[in-house]
Amino acid sequence: MVEANHDYKADNWRGRALTEAEREARFETSLREAEAARAEIWAHDAAGDGSAVWNWAALGATDALPRLAVLTYDPTEYTLGEHFAQALVTEAATLERLHLAWGEDYTDSASCIKPKRSTLQKMRDPADPDTAAFVALYERWMCEVALPALRGGLSEDAAGRILFQAVPCLRIQQPSQFGTIRPHTDRMYAHSPGTLNVWVPLTSIHGPTATLQIEAKPGARDFQPLPCKTVGEFCVGDMAECMHYTTGNSTDATRVSFDARVLPEHCYSAQAKHEFELGAYYSVAEWCPLTSSYSIVRRGFPSRQHGFPHTTKPRTNANVQ
Repeated sequence: MVEANHDYKADNWRGRALTEAEREARFETSLREAEAARAEIWAHDAAGDGSAVWNWAALGATDALPRLAVLTYDPTEYTLGEHFAQALVTEAATLERLHLAWGEDYTDSASCIKPKRSTLQKMRDPADPDTAAFVALYERWMCEVALPALRGGLSEDAAGRILFQAVPCLRIQQPSQFGTIRPHTDRMYAHSPGTLNVWVPLTSIHGPTATLQIEAKPGARDFQPLPCKTVGEFCVGDMAECMHYTTGNSTDATRVSFDARVLPEHCYSAQAKHEFELGAYYSVAEWCPLTSSYSIVRRGFPSRQHGFPHTTKPRTNANVQ
């Protein structure tokens, strides 16, 4: 069993300060465990590494990060941060200071799950008008911006129907001494080969520790921060196969972001069909040449599969039978 959303420096949360050498040793152990799980997944899956379905050069990937591209959109037209803040009953300008509103519930030596859950409580209710407005804008952004941009990295047949998360995963990375997400790949959660991760910051990124760290390609171990730095940029990356994790956010600002999984329908694997259902975890979108955008033909809904704040992520067996 592999628990990817887990604090690999757990002793720190209980107050015992680890030495730098102990931290590095724990990280190395965590990374080796994740690499072994990835190798086992590939060994049991004839599809192997599914990244070949994407033309990374066409998406704008560079030699430094050959499985990741940075794309842009107009944040004045797609006001994702403002809508997200409205659902949280706050202002977009205050998202970077969310941790200060937590009062005594905030500490830089804890994961702060309780105040995060309280902050995101409204997002659990799809009938809430502000939450519904945010999800509607997210869907429009996906169909008009993200999916058409990704279409350029697919063959004509593969680009016809694309699956995307019905609701995104919501992330709050407050200033903290330690990271809370250990090295993992999304396939450790049983996602299909060929799944991409779309990562969208709703606040500026004030330093390399306030974002995900990702390797350039599987096994490279050359971890680098995601290159998105401001609202209006978003990353698309092969986080199904490439290891990624968080470090402690050493800035004085909270990073707020969301991410969502996207894949061509023909890549939808048998195991994913069991774990991540169409019309539930995934919405289905079809390309419309008349509008040069995608339209939703089957809509999903929030569920425990979407993770925090809807629930915590379940343990997932690394063995693929």
